[in-house]
Amino acid sequence: MAVTTVSRVLDGAVRGDEVPGWELLVTVARRAADEAARAATWTPESRRDRLAAIDAASAALTAARARVLAAVDESRDWARRGDRTVSAWRARTSRAGSTTAGAELRQAATLTQMPAVEQALLDSEISPTHVDVIAKIAARGTPDVAAFLAAPDTQGTLVALGRRLDGREYARAVDRMVAQADPVSLERGLAVQRANRHLWLTDTADGTYVKGLLDLQAGARLRRALESVAGKPSVDDERTSEQRRADALDALAADLLSSPRTAAGAVVPPQVSVIVSEPTWLALTAALHDGDRVPLAERLRGLPPVTDEDGRPLPPSAVAQLVCDSALTRVVVDAQGTPVDLGRTTRLITNEVRRAVVARDGGCAWNGCDAVARWCEGHHIEWWERDGGVTSIENSALLCSFHHHVVHQESLHVERLEHVERLEPPPHAIDPGARRSRTTRTTGTGSFGLARARYRFTRPDGTVRSEPRSSAPQTARPSKGGPPPDDGAFITAGSSASVHEAGTLIPPTTPSTSAPPRSPDGGLRAHT
Repeated sequence: MAVTTVSRVLDGAVRGDEVPGWELLVTVARRAADEAARAATWTPESRRDRLAAIDAASAALTAARARVLAAVDESRDWARRGDRTVSAWRARTSRAGSTTAGAELRQAATLTQMPAVEQALLDSEISPTHVDVIAKIAARGTPDVAAFLAAPDTQGTLVALGRRLDGREYARAVDRMVAQADPVSLERGLAVQRANRHLWLTDTADGTYVKGLLDLQAGARLRRALESVAGKPSVDDERTSEQRRADALDALAADLLSSPRTAAGAVVPPQVSVIVSEPTWLALTAALHDGDRVPLAERLRGLPPVTDEDGRPLPPSAVAQLVCDSALTRVVVDAQGTPVDLGRTTRLITNEVRRAVVARDGGCAWNGCDAVARWCEGHHIEWWERDGGVTSIENSALLCSFHHHVVHQESLHVERLEHVERLEPPPHAIDPGARRSRTTRTTGTGSFGLARARYRFTRPDGTVRSEPRSSAPQTARPSKGGPPPDDGAFITAGSSASVHEAGTLIPPTTPSTSAPPRSPDGGLRAHT
């Protein structure tokens, strides 16, 4: 009954400036909170349905708040109260602080300029988290980026992505869209990060304080180095993660100071992996080989951006530096975006096979898990001992240590789905020479990154343990009957969109019998 009353209020059953209607909204919400105190006595289906209703109401209220804040900003009501900005006014009156106020106003600006996104929020097709992702990216970009995101065809793509991706993957996908449409903006962002970089070492009686800010590329290198040195904690390791990270930094410094590589003139090449589509690779190498006077970012406009193995787009200048400083090999993928087998046949998953699997899976293969690739282990889909499975790209999947344990504990069958959704970006890129309201069609491939493989996990009796869900628009109320879906399952569906051949830009490795570095969440060790 409470949910029905909320729906009547939100749908306009209580209209206009009738204060009792808005008071009723608060009353119903408080009554729902009182009823939720007995949630432990509800059935699992009831809890799931009521959470869906709460999420739908929260999304609708987010849209309502955005409309009111937009009206307050436009009317300058806030200026009559002596506040310097509408953000300061909202922070003061809501008592939520400047950070929350800024986020609310960004959402208001985004929803005002993007009616299709607002409608998707009202229909519960996307969540406030998705709106916040768009708002943040638009706020930190140029006016041209904001105009690109607000274009009707872009809004359609943003909504379609939001139906199937969680907040973390959604942020990366939108970042790649913007990087493809306007690589100049991405390059400008790196320049700002570089300009703001700093590192302070302050000796005190309590020890040395380390404080600083690095650009994202430097931060990624530092994080990987610390994770490599820290390794996986032993059972009796009582150190906190912060203490282990501090010890890893000290170990890095000690190792470097004692290494002959630190002799005058010694240079250690970077050890990183990046994913490059074939069209982008050809354009990149041609530009660097020809010594083109056209800025590299302009040459790559409209082409799929180069990304790291976690899916973050890299500025063109950072890629050019990698090409200059690194020894390179390639992992070729076929027309379906699947890396080809590299021909290694051994129980332990080699670095070469792992890189190809990372390029295909992107992270943990379990639906809804956002564990990044560097925290994942290689799993033999057909088990090595039980099924006689081979070590190959086709027979490998990435799993975090938790879900790897689940697969083996429950003897789950892992099936890579043949048809994965590959959404194309809007067929436009930002034209810096045109007026802000105009866009121009790109000449690139129209894809903004490799399609991530999706998997289905089934129990020995054939029932589904975890699988992707449909990308069709979701209603606020879950369907009745049948088992509930696995928590956090991704929303995805089949698509006939094309996937282009791509290469992986990586340094070569030297075969080693030692175990590869392990991450705090499970390492790189292969299990079967």
